Amino acid sequence: MEFLRCVGYDAGASELAHARFKGRKWTMRYNGFFPDDGQNAEEVSEARWKLLREIIDEIDGDDICIEPPFSIDYGCNIMFGERFYANFNLCILDCAIITIGDRVMLGPNVSVFGATHETDVRSQRDGAEFTRPVTIGDDCWIGGHSVILPGLTVGKGCTVAAGSIVTRMCLTGV
Repeated sequence: MEFLRCVGYDAGASELAHARFKGRKWTMRYNGFFPDDGQNAEEVSEARWKLLREIIDEIDGDDICIEPPFSIDYGCNIMFGERFYANFNLCILDCAIITIGDRVMLGPNVSVFGATHETDVRSQRDGAEFTRPVTIGDDCWIGGHSVILPGLTVGKGCTVAAGSIVTRMCLTGV
C-alpha cells in the first residue's frame, strides 16, 4: 500500500535548513502583518493572499483565508484548492506534500503533519526522520484542535470532529 511507505531525509542538510529558515522568516512576516488604519477587510485579505502566493507552491483561486498565526516548515510543499479557510493557529509540517482540496474549512488550532519519526530509540538517536504525504479532499470540515497524522487521507466530504486525532484513513463523507 502506497501510504505505508516512508521517505527518509536528513533534516540537517544545509539546503533544507536554509529552506526552513526561509519558511520561518516568511511566517514572521505573515503573522506580524497588521493592516494600516485606512485598509478595509477586502484590502487586508488581498494583502494576506499576496503573502501566501510568495511561499505556497500551489493555490487554486484567490478565495483563501488563513487567520494568523500560521506555521509552516517550508511552504513549498503545500497545495490549497479553491475557497480554503483556516481559523487561528494552523500548523502544517510540510516535509511531504500536503494537498488540501476545494471548499475546505479548518477550525482553530488544527495541525497537519507530514513529518514523522520512528519509535525505535536508536533510530531517534541517529536523527532519522521520515515523510508521508497528507491529503484532505474537497468539501471537508476539520474541527478545532484536530491533528491529521502523516500519510493519511481525509476523503471528500468528510467531517473530522473537534479534538480528533486522525490516525487512519477517512475515505467517505457524511
